[in-house]
Amino acid sequence: MKYYSLLIALITVSLFKANAQNPDYLISIKNESLSAPNVLEFDLYIKSVGNISLEYASFQTGINISSKFLNGGTLSIDTVSGSSEFNTSKQAPVINKPGSSWDAINNRIKIIAQQPPGAGNGKIISQNGDGNRIARFKITNTTNFDTLLPNLTFNFGAAITWTTKIYAYVNGISTDITDQNKIVSNTTSIVLQEPKNIGKTFKINDVQTNSIQMQLNEKQNAQNVLVLINKYHTPNYQLNDGEQFSPNQSYANAQILSDSSRVVYEGEANGTIDIAGLEENKKYYIAAYLYNGTDANKNILTRQNFNTDTTTKISTINNPKIGSIKPTIGNIFDTIQVIGTKLFPYDSVYFGKTKVNVIGNIGDSILSIIIPQGELSNLVKVYTSYGTSNSPSYFTILPSIQFIDSNPASIGQTITVEGFNFEGLDSLLIGNISQEIIESNDHSVSFKLSYYNMDEIVHIYCKNGTISSTQKIRFKPAIFDVTPKIGTTNDPIQIKGRNLYNIDSVMIGNVKATVTGIYPDSLITITIPNMASKSLVTVYTKNGIAVSVDSLNVISGIEGINYSNHILSFFDFNNNLNVISTDKNTFILQVSIYDIKGQMVYQTKENIIGQTEIAIAQEELVNTNFIVIITKTSKGISKIKLIK
Repeated sequence: MKYYSLLIALITVSLFKANAQNPDYLISIKNESLSAPNVLEFDLYIKSVGNISLEYASFQTGINISSKFLNGGTLSIDTVSGSSEFNTSKQAPVINKPGSSWDAINNRIKIIAQQPPGAGNGKIISQNGDGNRIARFKITNTTNFDTLLPNLTFNFGAAITWTTKIYAYVNGISTDITDQNKIVSNTTSIVLQEPKNIGKTFKINDVQTNSIQMQLNEKQNAQNVLVLINKYHTPNYQLNDGEQFSPNQSYANAQILSDSSRVVYEGEANGTIDIAGLEENKKYYIAAYLYNGTDANKNILTRQNFNTDTTTKISTINNPKIGSIKPTIGNIFDTIQVIGTKLFPYDSVYFGKTKVNVIGNIGDSILSIIIPQGELSNLVKVYTSYGTSNSPSYFTILPSIQFIDSNPASIGQTITVEGFNFEGLDSLLIGNISQEIIESNDHSVSFKLSYYNMDEIVHIYCKNGTISSTQKIRFKPAIFDVTPKIGTTNDPIQIKGRNLYNIDSVMIGNVKATVTGIYPDSLITITIPNMASKSLVTVYTKNGIAVSVDSLNVISGIEGINYSNHILSFFDFNNNLNVISTDKNTFILQVSIYDIKGQMVYQTKENIIGQTEIAIAQEELVNTNFIVIITKTSKGISKIKLIK
């Protein structure tokens, strides 16, 4: 079952206790319910849970409500009269003044108490049960709330105003004792109240030899309806709140209950439904039960139900009758055969609510039609001048994927898969990794793309089957780091990232580098090419382009350098850096120090005559973990890399 968050947030409660220790407390939301489709109610409680008693002072609260739960409506709020246990002239909570009580920009309601925080404004808080009820609040929406109900939870996100703060008076001083672990919400979901009365839940629109059509008309009185049919007696099955069923509008395939009734429909209490697979000239007893909520949160009106009965028609020699359809499962645009008697000549043929063309017939016993686009699994209905016949079973349309947008895509991006008959969506996987579904309907699914390390197909699991895409999700490459960020011609460089596979080329600026390895999709090794200069690194793959954040600092002028063993470097016991020439004919003219980002951090003054040893104090190399030493000598330039 899908839930949207309705967040109670930004609550300030001030408490008093003249004691050296901070008092302990618990604030909670209880008893959430929808007293009407557009009216939400809940209680706010405060309780003392420590050894130090609390004295109630005052509070303010901001209530943030998700836009999906609002369902496009605008809210107003009030306290339920007589609900507060602190209902004094100073303590009673009131709604903020008109104009500021509803913040439509942030979807926020504001509540304040009549008295600002202070000592001696209320009684000692109870340690029993839930504590003391500050008030019960009633929120009225200009439209119905979303029928998929959320939990109520306190939120501690950053906000400019109405932030969560709790104070206690300790030795006469207002002390901030805010602790979000002490402010909790009910862990159970809101349960809709049961419908108030059954009304006239439906009417019979049409009766045929093996089917009936009902018009459901209780949208204003309840969200949903459960329909039972029994061919022996009035249904008398004892329903329970939260009970779940397996309905089927084909009577022969419907779930059978203990009283021999069959569950033919469970869903929205509005629109038309066709019940097929009935016997001709047979009396059927029908019962309908209204309920609010879904799945385990059903709240069923069991004290009354709507009952009626109807008798199917007797077939005549010229009445059309569909005996079967073949196949009974397939895809849109599939050709199926409708098999029966007296089906030709026909006036019209429908699949669900869509009129379809008959592409061929064999006498009056077989019609060939094509399953239309835009319909869910449904019945076939044939109209002739003598009557109407429904197929005894549904044709089940398998899900199909037509298009995947935003491909290739980045991790965290929202992707939409379009297709047909995603009815009863259960899950969506990329490869074998489940994805977070953001929104779905019968023809599209939007999900947030999570990490995967290769191109993979999409698998969608629905009520009517599983479909896998022929088109793969392709992941855009990304570069996280280039190490080191300094070097010269032929130096090895590591490029770390994600989805760095199917490489076309790697460029340093506009110069192509040599790729020496890929391990396997998160690391590339290259060497710096001749003529490269300080530039960003770009990796080109079939799934897109990745560019480094930092530039690679290419030091020019030392191409073809000889890595001579005559120039040594080491750190002494005092962590000073020593650069030494071991060849009496090679003199050090200058030493340059670079960090891993390619920034020069130290350089000695050039000595034209040269030295055989140069010492650099450790304080000159502060915060340099990886250093590159470029040494200019009387015989050329030498480079030594060190890890410090």
